Amino acid sequence: MGILANEQHAARSAPTDSVALFLREMAATPLLSRDEELAFARRIEAARVAGVMQFARHPAALDELASIRREIVDGKAPPSSYVFGFSLDEPDAALSDGIAQGGVEGEDSPERQSALMAQLAYIEQAADTLREAIGRAGYGSLAYRRARRELQARMGVVRFTGRAIERMAQAFSRHGAATSEPVHVDAMSVEAILPRLARRIGNQLAAIDRGAQQARVSLLKGNLRLVVSIARRYNERGLALADLVQEGNIGLMKAIERYDPARGFKFSTYATWWIRQSVLYALGDQARIIRVPVHTADTLSKLSRVTLDHVNRVGGVPTHAALAKKMGMPLDKVRELTNIVRDPVSMETLAAPGSDATIGEFIADDAMPTPEELVTAHRMRRAVTAAIEQLPAREADVLRLRFGIGVADEHSLREVGRQLNLSAERVRQIEVRAFERLRGEPGFARLKAYVSAGGH
Repeated sequence: MGILANEQHAARSAPTDSVALFLREMAATPLLSRDEELAFARRIEAARVAGVMQFARHPAALDELASIRREIVDGKAPPSSYVFGFSLDEPDAALSDGIAQGGVEGEDSPERQSALMAQLAYIEQAADTLREAIGRAGYGSLAYRRARRELQARMGVVRFTGRAIERMAQAFSRHGAATSEPVHVDAMSVEAILPRLARRIGNQLAAIDRGAQQARVSLLKGNLRLVVSIARRYNERGLALADLVQEGNIGLMKAIERYDPARGFKFSTYATWWIRQSVLYALGDQARIIRVPVHTADTLSKLSRVTLDHVNRVGGVPTHAALAKKMGMPLDKVRELTNIVRDPVSMETLAAPGSDATIGEFIADDAMPTPEELVTAHRMRRAVTAAIEQLPAREADVLRLRFGIGVADEHSLREVGRQLNLSAERVRQIEVRAFERLRGEPGFARLKAYVSAGGH
């Protein structure tokens, strides 16, 4: 059976219409050649660099970049949240093979992170030099042009993440321009030129973003078959095919954002790793009895990769000290992570040798109401029923439907109106009158006391 026939068969057997629609769209999308993938990837990368070059011209974006660096230095965010790596890295066979075969440890190494932090410091120094040139000589001066070229060269070396670019863009937008007049840099103050400069940069950024978005969509559509082919391998393992495809698409989008065409390996090879990781992460999260935070799960995934790499190379399980050195983290943190990945104890395990009681019998069920809560709820239901029975029939019916008293669900004003053949406004008026009448009833004070005590 050919590829197209397989896709059509999967569409017919898919559990949801959304999967069938997705597979039909995928079947109608032509495959991309390697040259086409490379062209789209280069367009995206060029747009990223061009956008960063524009941000280097505006103080607000530079101030935001300085804030990002401070967050990283203070330990509030990992460098990988804002920086992928260096744009000017020479294609390295060992690093390329490592990433292509299932890892990005080279990008997470302490050496790489130190180099990135140093480059961010150089960028901040260059930005300070640019500000001094603007204040001393003004826009358009020789000192300004030299400082700007140096800053752009520094920023062009770093591959910023979409999150970093978005933050700089938002900072820039908050200082947007109010005029479309051309910029004249001779003999103008900083206060006068900034709004016009912002308007000009904003127009250029919009054009850059449109081109990059078109390339992203083309690269995404051209690799839908890859997502489905990987998702199918993990079908019937706890998640529906629709969910697996969705998770795979998330991985594909991450690959599109992170892929560096200068590295030399195929995009589809790089994307395969990210798609598979996204699918496996979703399956693992579904199967895990004890949930862990996302950032912890990412660290656990890296711990697993480092351990497996050590086993393959050395032939034995690494010690905690070896893992701590390899991952660049404290020994206590590695021990803590190792404890997390241990198998959980079953709730059916006997509490003690020779005992008939299980561990689960000694764990409180927070979802189960206490006897006091059950009694309070029962009394409140009786009080509510008694109060509503004192109302005229139509007012009682409106309150029962509106608040789900004695019926399955609560209803909106419009839904109640349809059932009682009334307008929504008329239902609201009846509801208001019913509450006014209830406030005058002798039992209202007791009902209010139950509600204040925490009844439902």
